[in-house]
Amino acid sequence: MAYWGEAMSYDMALWDYQDRDKGIAVLSDLDVMLAGADPPTLTSLESSLIGAVRKLYQNGTRSFLSQAFYTAMKSAVDAFPSQYELLAFYSLGLLRYSLREDRGYDDYGVRQRWQAQTIVKSLLKRAPNHPGGLHMLVHAFDDPQNATFARDYALRFPTVAPDSNHALHMATHALMRTGEWSLVVSYNAKAITMAATKGLDLEAHAILFQHYALLQKGQFQSAWKALAQFNPPAAGAVDTRSTGFIFNEALAKALYVVETAFYGGDLCKTVDLPADNLNCSTCAANIYTDGNYLFAAKTNAAVWFAKGYCAYFTGGFGGLDMLPTYMARLEELSAMIADDFTFTSKSINIMRVSLQSLHTLGNGDVDSALNLIRGAVGDEQDIDPSPPGIPYPLRSSYEIYAYVLSANGQHLQAGIDMVNLALANYPNKTSALIHRYSLYNLVGYHDLECQDYRTLINVNFKDGADPVVHDYLENAYTGNGQNCVDDGTSGRDIALIIVTLVLIFGGGCAAGGWYLKKHLAKQKAPSARKFVNLEEEIDDGVEMGHGHAATPGDSGFMSPENRRHRRDSDNASSPSPLPSSLKMNGI
Repeated sequence: MAYWGEAMSYDMALWDYQDRDKGIAVLSDLDVMLAGADPPTLTSLESSLIGAVRKLYQNGTRSFLSQAFYTAMKSAVDAFPSQYELLAFYSLGLLRYSLREDRGYDDYGVRQRWQAQTIVKSLLKRAPNHPGGLHMLVHAFDDPQNATFARDYALRFPTVAPDSNHALHMATHALMRTGEWSLVVSYNAKAITMAATKGLDLEAHAILFQHYALLQKGQFQSAWKALAQFNPPAAGAVDTRSTGFIFNEALAKALYVVETAFYGGDLCKTVDLPADNLNCSTCAANIYTDGNYLFAAKTNAAVWFAKGYCAYFTGGFGGLDMLPTYMARLEELSAMIADDFTFTSKSINIMRVSLQSLHTLGNGDVDSALNLIRGAVGDEQDIDPSPPGIPYPLRSSYEIYAYVLSANGQHLQAGIDMVNLALANYPNKTSALIHRYSLYNLVGYHDLECQDYRTLINVNFKDGADPVVHDYLENAYTGNGQNCVDDGTSGRDIALIIVTLVLIFGGGCAAGGWYLKKHLAKQKAPSARKFVNLEEEIDDGVEMGHGHAATPGDSGFMSPENRRHRRDSDNASSPSPLPSSLKMNGI
């Protein structure tokens, strides 16, 4: 069974990666032992498990191998019903199949994923603290709709496997979906420390999660320091790290560029993003069994998108004129993997079209920019829910569509709808929250505006954000009207309480109740709306004038005086323009 375990370990079932040569070599050694002079006698259960792992190392596509493995595991479960631990491996096989296509949830795997969820819940009913069952449940329910359900199980996992650094990291798969950034940072920090203490290789994925959560907390300096944990080689030295470390470091830098570009200034311009040399010289010819082929394309695409994103919003990486170059590279990468990894190919193309929309907007063609980003939104809806872990595409087309709409003073309610779609996948995502906070202000949903403000202050930035973040949040929108006081009550709320009390004592409870009801009716949260037809003009959105094309490189922080000057200039040329503070957001 040691041979069986080693062969299983070379198949990273949920990562589109398999060290095929090592797996086959282990099974060959097993065959030599079984054909020896004194072979061991295998039980029927052992024979079933060894027969199942052999299915993973046949010739064939990933989906063929996955289906063969989970079918073999189902037979084992049926043959040995008392061996409930087999349910963990059966669910693993189903997830291996359903999470193919770069761990995205394609139509062909929906039934198998539902089966995996059912099976792993059955296992945990019989053994509530089974570490394999908890591990598989976190993966099986790693999507926006099920994050709240998975959270308690995810936090239980490291308590029943206290010596596992991976269990600590796995807890944050659910916490990423609930937007609990401080816990994501602390759990992954513990996982990294535990691995280092034991002399184990650090888990690149844990470093990446920690880095992304620090960005969401507005702690850019800490996020940058966290990159040192990838142990980059000295300047001029040969990089001998694993491809996992090389790719994850590049992806982390791309995320840093995109998240800091939101605030403008020079932060994203200063990052030394790798050139397009993230090649995978060791990738196997059979791309179905080697995730490095896919990871190379995915990481390169992230780097090119980050360069284009920073170029548009801050003028870095060559500015607006370089966007066609970055778009062309994304198109090549998308086409390169289109036949084999359609999920990631579509995601890369969404990033390309997003840059194309921004480039078109920067050149003054608002209508074409809107048409382009509508297409990207439609494609992103096709591949929802978003894949586990770090957001990919790096910036959702939902957020960029909201930016294109609001940057031209158009259909602010539709912009809110778009941001809500982004937040449905990643609650408390900082850029989306700030954008929605500002849109609520402009539309007049001041209670909701303060609710988002309090989330930013009390959740995302509760441990202290960098000064540039606090300055941006405090100065970007306070000139627009509504302020939220520190105790979580808006100025409008205070006025409501005072007036209601005056009416109650002066005119009776009926008068006070009438005023309260009238006020709450005006402040009622907008109902959730499904964005139905992206090709049609949105006639029911709140529109604030016609606006004008956003200016590339104009997303940086401006003083309140400059913001007021910009608004005054806009007012001279537009009857009801969008405040320029919103136009500058690098959403």
